[in-house]
Amino acid sequence: MCNSNNSRPLPLVQWFSPDGDFLDYGSPLVISNITRNLAGIYTCVADQFTATMNSSVEIIVHFPCDELKSTDIIIVNMSSTAVGSTATYQCRDGPTDVYTTQCTNTGEWDPHPYTLDCNTDPGVSSGKGGVGLPAILGVAITLLLVVVLCTTTVVVVVFVLRRRTSKPLTHSF
Repeated sequence: MCNSNNSRPLPLVQWFSPDGDFLDYGSPLVISNITRNLAGIYTCVADQFTATMNSSVEIIVHFPCDELKSTDIIIVNMSSTAVGSTATYQCRDGPTDVYTTQCTNTGEWDPHPYTLDCNTDPGVSSGKGGVGLPAILGVAITLLLVVVLCTTTVVVVVFVLRRRTSKPLTHSF
C-alpha cells in the first residue's frame, strides 16, 4: 500500500512493475493470480504537483521447483517438489554413490558439486569438487594394511634382535 492520506491535495499515486512498466493508479496495488514471473521490486510514485515521493516494495514469490530433467545416464527420483524437498540421483548402469540436492524457496535446485560419470566401469563415478565413498574406503583400507604390516614388521625385528643379543646363562661351580 502506498499511503498518503495526510497530504492535501491528495497526490496522484502510480505503480510501476520491476521492469519499469506502468501498472495502475491508486493505492493499494492488487496483484491477482500471482506467478513466479511477478516477483521483483515494485515502485509507488506519489506526485502532488509540488513534490514527488516514491517508495518501493519487494514481492517475493515462493513456489516449488520444476521437475529435474532425466537424461540417458541419470535417473532422478523425487518424492516431492515442495520447498525444502530433496532429490536423489544415481547412475543407471551400475552401483554408484548417491547424491542429494535440495529445492530452495525460490524454486531453484541448490547447486551440487558432483557430476556423475556413468560411462566408466560400473560402480565408478567421478565427482567434480568431491571424492566418492569407494575412493575414500579404498584409501582407508590401504592405510590400515600399511599400518598392520609395519607394526608386524617392527614386532618381528624386535623379537629377532632380542634373541640374538641374549646370552645364555652360565653357571660356574
